[in-house]
Amino acid sequence: MMILAALAALAVLLAAYIVPAVRRQDFRYRDVLLFAVAFTIPLRGLAVMTFAGGHVRLGDIFLLLAIEAAALEWLIADRRVRLTRIDVLLIALILWCFCTLAWSLDRSFGVTRSITYTRDLLLYGVFAYWSRERFLPAFRAVSAGVVGSFAYLYFNLALRLAGSDIASDVASGDAFDLMQFRGGGGMGGLTFSDGSVLDVSLWATVAILLWLGFGGWMSLRRAGRVFFVVVMCAMVAIEIVTFSRGGWLGLAAGIACWVIWIGPELRRKLLVYAVVLLAAGVLLTYQLNLTRVVTKRFEMFIATKGDKAVDERVEYWLKSFQALEHHPMGVGIGGTNVLFEHRGVWLVHNLYIQFLTELGPIGLGLLLGILALVLERTIRAARVLADRWTRIAAASLAAAIVAYLVTGTTNFDLSDLVIWLVLALASAAPRHG
Repeated sequence: MMILAALAALAVLLAAYIVPAVRRQDFRYRDVLLFAVAFTIPLRGLAVMTFAGGHVRLGDIFLLLAIEAAALEWLIADRRVRLTRIDVLLIALILWCFCTLAWSLDRSFGVTRSITYTRDLLLYGVFAYWSRERFLPAFRAVSAGVVGSFAYLYFNLALRLAGSDIASDVASGDAFDLMQFRGGGGMGGLTFSDGSVLDVSLWATVAILLWLGFGGWMSLRRAGRVFFVVVMCAMVAIEIVTFSRGGWLGLAAGIACWVIWIGPELRRKLLVYAVVLLAAGVLLTYQLNLTRVVTKRFEMFIATKGDKAVDERVEYWLKSFQALEHHPMGVGIGGTNVLFEHRGVWLVHNLYIQFLTELGPIGLGLLLGILALVLERTIRAARVLADRWTRIAAASLAAAIVAYLVTGTTNFDLSDLVIWLVLALASAAPRHG
C-alpha cells in the first residue's frame, strides 16, 4: 500500500508540473521521460512491486508516467486523433491477436502475449506521439537512453563474471564453456534474468545503429569524436561476445545499408573510423583469447551440419508448417506453446514463420505491411531531407529495421520493446523539409 501511495503521489506531482508546462508550450519533460523509458528497458528483472499477480518493474513505472503525461498533453493542447497508415496497421495487428484467442491452442498463454503486445503498443503510441514534428530531439533522447544503458549492462556483466570459471579460463588462455558463457549466468541474463543472449544481441545491434545516427563521428571537437569511438568500441565488444551469428549478420546488413543511404559525401568521413573499429575488434578477440571461438562461429555460417541450434530451429519450422496443414488460419496467439508440447519453448525462432503459424496469413500480411511502410518512410527521409542530421538519424532507423528483418529469419517475434521503440521513431520521420 505504501508503494501504491508513493506512485499515486508521484503521478499527482507529475500532473501538477505537466499542466502549466503544456500551457506555456514547454515540452522538455518529453525528452526526460523518453530517455528514462529507453534507459530502463533492459532492467526488466528489477521488480518494484507485485500487482494483480504480475511484476511492476522500474521501466513500467516510467512508461506509466509517460502515458499519463501524453494523455494530459492531448487533453489540454489538442484533442484531435491523427493516425498514420502504420498506426492503423499496428492497431489492426493487436486486435487480430485478440481475435485469434477464439481458436488458440493455449488461450491463457495467448491472453498473456496479447496483453504484452498491448503494452508494447502503448509504448509505441507515446513515443510516436512525442516524436512527430520534433523528430530529431526525440531521436537523440531515445538514443541517449539506449546507449546509456550499457553503463549498467557492463557493470552487471562484470559482476556475473568476476571470480567465475569463465573469467579464469579466458585469463589463462584455456577453452571455456561457450554455452555457460551465453547462458543465464553470463551474457544471456545481461538484460533480464530469464532473457537469452539473443535479447542482448538485438539490444546491442539497435544501440550501435542509433549511436551511428547520433552523429558523434562528425563532432567538431576532437574529444567528441574520441568519445564516439570509445562508446562504439564498447558496444561492438558486447555484440562480438554474444557469439550470435544472426546478430552479427543483421548488424553487418544494417551497417551496409546505413553507409549506402547516408550518401557519398558523408561516407568519406567514415573511412578512418571503420579502420579503427575493425582494428579494435580484432584486438579484442585476440587479447581475450576468443579468436578460435569467433572463427568457429563464422565457419558455422556454411558448415551447419551437426549444429544443435540449427537442428532445433529446423525442427521447430517443420512442426510449424505441419500445424498449418490442420490450422490454415494459424494455431492462435500463444498456440505454439502447445505445438511444442509445453517444453518451455514457444518461439519458432523465425519471425515470419512465428506470425504465420500463430496468426495465419492475415497476421503475417499485417506484419509485412507495417515493416514495409516503416522502411519506405525512413529510406525516403534519408534520401530527400535537406538537414543532414535528420538524414543520418532516419538512415540509422532504416538500418535498424533491416537488421531486425535479417535477424528475424532465425530469432525473435515482435514482443521485444526495442523494436517497438524503433518503429515509433521511424513512423515519425519527416517526409520533407
